[in-house]
Amino acid sequence: RQVSTQSTGTEKHWKLVRLIIIRMTGHHSLPEPENAPVISKEELKDVLNSPNPVVLIDVRQPDELNNPYPLLPRANNLPLPELSEALHIHPEDFREKFGFVRPEKDAYVITYCKAGRRGTLASDLLFKNGWTNVRVFKESAQGWFEK
Repeated sequence: RQVSTQSTGTEKHWKLVRLIIIRMTGHHSLPEPENAPVISKEELKDVLNSPNPVVLIDVRQPDELNNPYPLLPRANNLPLPELSEALHIHPEDFREKFGFVRPEKDAYVITYCKAGRRGTLASDLLFKNGWTNVRVFKESAQGWFEK
């Protein structure tokens, strides 16, 4: 009996996330949050119900959306493995690829994922690349839809 050596899509995804983490931090484990303040579910509800501009970024892979949690209201999807490069491409290319305007460096940006860790990594990456008004919603999609 032969054992398949092909990786599943999920395995490839996590290998890629791990490589990005190693490349970003030089460490082989997930770092703790460094810069981004945390926004609570109640605070996020207030932000989303206000007319003030906010860029809400879901950093899950597209195949994770709706499995089991959809995008939060007003959210845009930009997968974590693509974030570093996305921050440096021309704004028109960014909009064409991701379907929303790349936030200015002083824009109010909130990141999240399925369970919290990738959202934290994304917010730290934004800070390290000059974004100044970033928060992380650590309760994540899971916390938004289950609590």
